[in-house]
Amino acid sequence: VTGHLATMAITSGFADAHLARVRGELAGRAALMSSLATALPGVSFEPVSGGYFVWLRLDPSVDPAAVIAACRAHKVGLRHGPLFDPTGTGRHASALRISFAFYGADDIADGMGRLAAALQSVARSVIR
Repeated sequence: VTGHLATMAITSGFADAHLARVRGELAGRAALMSSLATALPGVSFEPVSGGYFVWLRLDPSVDPAAVIAACRAHKVGLRHGPLFDPTGTGRHASALRISFAFYGADDIADGMGRLAAALQSVARSVIR
């Protein structure tokens, strides 16, 4: 049954239309996330190059746990970078991962403001 449904979605054009809509939506969200560098001067972000997230780069002297706690207090969800490093190279040791997969433009804009407040509550100088 699943194979038949997949075949119908592909041959009817539904899959192509759906993928085009999803790609357009995610591209808009990615553009909003890329605007973080403008919205939060002094904060370093790795540009979106695929996937549904961006990396916020912390100065290595900053305790990521303090930033995560401040973000939680401001209702912003982040994850510490090493959780997403299967190689164990430490590349993301001073990074936080921010996803935009499940949020619309209004939520992302609101989240940027709350993220700025959270970062400023830790200290202005802790983010490079």
